[in-house]
Amino acid sequence: MTYMKASQQQIEQEQAQRFVDRFFHLHREDIITRARQSNVSESVIEHIKTLLDSRSRQRTQANVGQQTVLKNEVFESFTIESYQITELIAEGGMSAVYRAHKIDSQAQKDVAIKLIPPHLLTSKLRRLFVDELETLSYLHHPHIVDLHHGGVSDQGIPYFVMELVHEARPITEYIEDNGLSQQATIDLFITLAKTLDYAHKNHIIHRDLKPNNILVDGFGHLKVVDFGIAAIARHTAETQAYTQAYSPPEQIQNSDSPVSFATDIYGYCSVLLECLCPDNKDFKPGWQKRCLRQADLDGDLKKIINKGLQFLPQDRYREFDQLVTDLALWQQQLPLASFDSSLWDNTKKFFRRQPFAGSLLVVTFVILSAGLAFSFWQLDRLKTQTAKTEQVRNLFFNAIEQTDPDIRQGRSITVKEMLQQALRNARENPIKDPVLAFEFNHLLGAALLKADDYSNAIKQLTLAQQINTDDLTNNLALAEAHIKQHNYAQAEQQLQAINPAQLSGHPIALFSYHELTGNLADYHGDFAQAQKQYQIARQQAEQLKQPLLMARIIKEQANSLNLQDRNQEALTQLTEAINDARDLWGDNHSATLGLRMARVETLQSLSAEDIAESIAELDDLIPRLKQFYDSNHPLVAKMKLFQSSANQALGHLAEAEQQGRQALEIAQSSLGEEHALTGRVYMAMARILLAQGKPDQALDFSRSGVDSYRRFYGENHSETLQQKTSLAAILLQQQHFEEARQMAADIYHQQAKTLGDQHRASQYAQMVLARAYIGLGDFHQAQQQANNCYQNARKVNKTNMLVVGCGLALELSLYEQQQWPRAKQLATELLKNPIVTNHPVYAKQLEQHLQTINESE
Repeated sequence: MTYMKASQQQIEQEQAQRFVDRFFHLHREDIITRARQSNVSESVIEHIKTLLDSRSRQRTQANVGQQTVLKNEVFESFTIESYQITELIAEGGMSAVYRAHKIDSQAQKDVAIKLIPPHLLTSKLRRLFVDELETLSYLHHPHIVDLHHGGVSDQGIPYFVMELVHEARPITEYIEDNGLSQQATIDLFITLAKTLDYAHKNHIIHRDLKPNNILVDGFGHLKVVDFGIAAIARHTAETQAYTQAYSPPEQIQNSDSPVSFATDIYGYCSVLLECLCPDNKDFKPGWQKRCLRQADLDGDLKKIINKGLQFLPQDRYREFDQLVTDLALWQQQLPLASFDSSLWDNTKKFFRRQPFAGSLLVVTFVILSAGLAFSFWQLDRLKTQTAKTEQVRNLFFNAIEQTDPDIRQGRSITVKEMLQQALRNARENPIKDPVLAFEFNHLLGAALLKADDYSNAIKQLTLAQQINTDDLTNNLALAEAHIKQHNYAQAEQQLQAINPAQLSGHPIALFSYHELTGNLADYHGDFAQAQKQYQIARQQAEQLKQPLLMARIIKEQANSLNLQDRNQEALTQLTEAINDARDLWGDNHSATLGLRMARVETLQSLSAEDIAESIAELDDLIPRLKQFYDSNHPLVAKMKLFQSSANQALGHLAEAEQQGRQALEIAQSSLGEEHALTGRVYMAMARILLAQGKPDQALDFSRSGVDSYRRFYGENHSETLQQKTSLAAILLQQQHFEEARQMAADIYHQQAKTLGDQHRASQYAQMVLARAYIGLGDFHQAQQQANNCYQNARKVNKTNMLVVGCGLALELSLYEQQQWPRAKQLATELLKNPIVTNHPVYAKQLEQHLQTINESE
């Protein structure tokens, strides 16, 4: 009886230790709550409390020559070298990991610092620490925690500083909390296997693979940590340290047994098995075999895991490459590479992989048995279906053949041109089968949308919608294409036809719906509604654990803030997002590059110092874009345009003209004359030439720019009208006042009718119209137009550029009519505006007016 009690107590202690180890990253109360939720017995919970109390006492006893009183798991006054320790993150048997930040730095990210508490420090652990420091210095991989630097403190404490894994959870908890399917779990473990394969190819073995050393951050990004007992494989290990539940038999039976790659294979398969058997609570020796027998797993998946858990190291997978191959084949329901498969096994896999084709084979067999005549009828149907498939195939392959040197004759072929060739093929050979026609038009339309050919994308997606009006993915893509083309009324019509409740089972589609709804709200100037929609989309991205979607929605939010002249807030958001993107993907990733481009655009809306910073940013960004995309890519043209605009703003007109011409050349060659970006570059060049005192050239470039917009969007499109407004402004500077007045009046009436007179585009047109009246000497009409424009602009923001532009026109019309009191009041107000104070020409004009008014009073 005594023996039985002792045995039961030992089991409960092991269970408690297991629970504490698994949830080491949580606070005491959270660990106990987890235990109660798992229906753990009260006696085990008492053991858990005892372990947690013991852990707390060990922390309090730590003494590094400074005050180290622990309150709420945060050290109040604990520094190591130049770092301030702020929180204990995790603690193992040999070391502790803390959150910290650099004391003498203002802009920084928190880091993780690992060290050995002094009361545990031994020569063996000191040696292990040095080994880990050396090991991590060899490893540079996105899924291995990154080492910054390390050493020994003045107090003789070994430490090293590494990246902090935010919202880190053990892989077992991440999979359980998110309810990951078997397929999603295997995806995650394939990433882990590739990471460990990288370490092995660098002759490094982890040796202690367990859930606590395989973390997943808040973005679903995997990180392998704690190479504390790893060693260079070619060296003989002097110490052994491992976690028994995941260690191979050779380690448990003989602690002096040399480790090998097979050690990590065994630990990996043990952790994988635990994730696939979440109900298992028994981790006594041999638990893997019991779990394999009881688990409801596919036979091939059991084979893979069982091979990795073989008793003899030589019977396991020799390397992770082999294991990854088998897991990938299992996902595709193909025969495994490491095992012999019977004809029956392969047939079953074929039927699971291709249920339609498999069913067709069975039906064909029955048909053949029933009669040869019916078989010929079936064969005829098959030929018809094959002919349809061949038609679709030819539509795309004929487009791809355009890359043949004999066809292109030295001319460069872009993806966009290939898609347009496929579009021509489809129009010449229309698909009659409705299902195939829908799929073809939808896929081609979506591809054209990605290639920025919005007009053709709209045509193809509309054709798809005419065949299937209920396909939500196609309808959202069509709405997006209309927004990209600035056809906001059509986009709104598409979105109004979609019930968000229909998207509840389609999380990415729901994200797109709220993003596009936010775009429309921005267009209408309803910025509160826009931010609400973007916030919902952002929450959706967080739930999906999709950092790429998060980066996308942050750009949209920043653009919305820029439209409200809240540029500094936009800059802060983008800078934080860029830092996160660099941590996740590095500098040369489309998401990082996209965020940096958005930040450059925001910088150019701020001060001269910010504009200068944008030039420095572009000096690094443009070469990366050329390397990532192509030297002739439209994004390179766009950034060259920003470079040109920045130099123009700083008065470097020669550099601005050179860069503008480079941008124009790239835009013309990659997009042609009929694209909006080409038109935008033309308009920028017009402003530069005007500043250089070349008014005739400026006017020519401006007219070319408007013509590009007209051909891309249409004559009366809002984007074309805005560029015509800029042309009217240049006509003003050329003193073509009557032509400018006629153009601005026509534009204003169209914009006010379509967008309302409080829209920015309407206000801009009315400001130009007021100045045209001033040039014609009709100050009464100028006053009416400018006053309306000024009052509407102030309703949105009292300090933005339109307030200044309209206000200056109103002040000048009042001044010219000698309405001194109102002119004086307005001039005084405008001189308080920071835009005016930073613009010497505006300030000087107002100060001269005030002086004249004061002298006349």
